[in-house]
Amino acid sequence: MEPHSPDQSVKLTLDHSCSLKIDDSGLEVRCEDDSKALQSLVFLKSEMFRSFECPSTRKFSVLFVQLLDTLNVLSFAHGCMDMSYPGPNGELTFEVQDSHSGYLMNTYARISSVEMPDVHDLEEYWSEPSSYFLTQGSIMKEVVEDLEWPGGTTVEIVMEREPQHLSMIASGTGRMTVEMPVTDLSGFFCALPEVRHSYKYRNLRAAFCHLPSGSQKEFSSISTKVTVDAQGLLKVAHVISVLSTGNHQGGNMPYEGGTINSQGASTHASRAATIHFYMQPVIED
Repeated sequence: MEPHSPDQSVKLTLDHSCSLKIDDSGLEVRCEDDSKALQSLVFLKSEMFRSFECPSTRKFSVLFVQLLDTLNVLSFAHGCMDMSYPGPNGELTFEVQDSHSGYLMNTYARISSVEMPDVHDLEEYWSEPSSYFLTQGSIMKEVVEDLEWPGGTTVEIVMEREPQHLSMIASGTGRMTVEMPVTDLSGFFCALPEVRHSYKYRNLRAAFCHLPSGSQKEFSSISTKVTVDAQGLLKVAHVISVLSTGNHQGGNMPYEGGTINSQGASTHASRAATIHFYMQPVIED
């Protein structure tokens, strides 16, 4: 697993637990905030890893702060990360092999599993027709950061079909409207004459403002799709191209019951990580 993991894009309260699912398709990490109005999901395809073994589906939970801190500490190493589950005591284990001044060093970490949270997938409540627009992640980050200025708690997203129009409006001590020219978008579709819903600003900030910056060379691009269903449920999908870096070698850490080995992206091609956010609209009284 490379430094600046896409998992760092998920900004939730650090005392939350997150659920992990590992199967032959890849690794999924899902979190939900206390309000139940925001969910986040990171999915890494099995092809992203140098070696990936998972003979059966595994589901478990760990504390989000412990997972984040472990990834932050181990990301400073120059070697590859080997991640396995379950460990000898049913924990999530990490090993990084690194060389420094001619010496070979192994760093280990273990995270104990916790009780699985009761998380209901918001996408199960999705209803058509839906509307969407496509743009660069950096553009949405800039727009949402600008909308903090009025000091309001909600932001209204407005889409119109004819003529095609997209704007985001924040009101507080002041009022700010950001119009996004449809001609500058990569895609736009409005299923109804007008789509208009409001969302908590803090949820929009969590979804758009904590992605890897363009200065990080391992992330070549971030494409963002924003979709709104018939009831206002908002889905944000970031696709991050993770470039291969180096030609690292590594071993396995097999334990009875299943093994996942994370040892860097493929050295032959780019791989895409996906980050999804789901948020419910603000219901006006």
